[in-house]
Amino acid sequence: MYEQNNYFNLNLFFKKNKNNPLIKSINNRTITYGQFYKKSLELYNFFNVMGLKKEDKIIIKLDNCIEYLHIYLSCLIGGFVACPIDPEIKNERYSEIKKILNPQLIIEKRGQIKFLKSKKKINEKININNEFLIIQTSGTTGDSKGILFDLKAIIKSSINFAKISNLDVNSIIYHHLPMYYMAGVLNTFFSPVISGSRIVLGSMTTGKELLNFWKIPTKYKVNNLNLTPSMCFSLCSIFRGNINEKKEIKKIKNIISIGSSLYPSIKKNFKSIFDINLRHCYGITECGGPLTVQSLKKSQQMDDCGIFGVNTIFEIRDKTNGTGKIFVKNNFLMKGYLTLKGLVESKGKRNFFETGDFGYLKNNLLYITGREKEIIKKGGELISLGLIESKVMENDQILGAAAITIKDELMSEKIILFVSLIQSKIANKTSIIGLLYDYLALKLKKIEIPDEIKIISEIPKNKNDKTDKNYLKNLCNKTLNEKN
Repeated sequence: MYEQNNYFNLNLFFKKNKNNPLIKSINNRTITYGQFYKKSLELYNFFNVMGLKKEDKIIIKLDNCIEYLHIYLSCLIGGFVACPIDPEIKNERYSEIKKILNPQLIIEKRGQIKFLKSKKKINEKININNEFLIIQTSGTTGDSKGILFDLKAIIKSSINFAKISNLDVNSIIYHHLPMYYMAGVLNTFFSPVISGSRIVLGSMTTGKELLNFWKIPTKYKVNNLNLTPSMCFSLCSIFRGNINEKKEIKKIKNIISIGSSLYPSIKKNFKSIFDINLRHCYGITECGGPLTVQSLKKSQQMDDCGIFGVNTIFEIRDKTNGTGKIFVKNNFLMKGYLTLKGLVESKGKRNFFETGDFGYLKNNLLYITGREKEIIKKGGELISLGLIESKVMENDQILGAAAITIKDELMSEKIILFVSLIQSKIANKTSIIGLLYDYLALKLKKIEIPDEIKIISEIPKNKNDKTDKNYLKNLCNKTLNEKN
């Protein structure tokens, strides 16, 4: 669209939409595409004066703000590499990341940056092969590493997500996700910009903000929203609005569930309370973020993860009863992992990336059955921990669920199911656990039933809103060691 001969003409795009509104902040300030571009150019001038050169890395350790987005665009213009960091990161991990990145600039306060006007012309044709973004992650060992993308990957992924999620010039997106998070970069910024959409810029949503969450999207006529499953669950639990408020919320319609598995019980509950069908999205950060989105028409169903763009190909390998390992190939895959030892380039058989998920394809739609590390072999059968969690979450007394495995001398691997309940005060845990076993006996095969069920106050989450299963495993191992 705005890409020719390995160059992206950003100026051409912003000129086309120059007078159209891009960002409306919650203090009622409206910024057009032209104004946003001009301000980003001024920030690029500042970086230039600071002596930054192409491929220099900039750590961004800020709370959500409009300056954050200006930094992203300025990095794109100057060929700098944006390195967003969780502002609440622990010092030890932060030190590791700084060693890996060796940044030329660290921005920890908004006051550090300035916007400088300049008459000097810049080259507005930007090479899409420039390194552009490093998203932080950690491996199974917990070691820090950065996922490195070139500009081409982010642009192509943004175009893909815009298409499959139905973004266009009439879309109004609410940006409330962390700007250091892939969805806060791509889903709610670059994809809307590529589509000529409008963005309502709010603060990052935390537990406290959820109490009044709907106030901003309904006030500013938002019609496109990205929510994590736990946000959806919490919004259902705390909603005390009246019929008129529900009518306003229902107008949003296009709500996409991102970040982690969407349980059927959450989707069903969201539908019953807000009369909106959540659209399931499947994505892998290393593969450029969102890969599939359920269509609006299909969102009434639960099973599939939706359609995928023409540049995305899925393969199912090592099948057992039709289900196997999911591999994906597209043109917005990461360049590789940046570690203390340098760049570990992305490798895969025939350029396919192993996602770590299990599933199958049917009628050109993707279906997920579980994570590879959460698929275990027991009694000659493949058991999905995700399936166990999904089934117990269908019980309307369950607030959250997490199934893990630990090594066991008698049965090799022992399945332990942690659950939290809607009712926080528990009179008799033994009785409730017994009822849960009876309930699961109706939902699962005998071999799939957990070896042990534990009730806890809440399911622990990490910064990306995913269940912290390492914490639960460490908890079990600690208890086991204390017994021994």
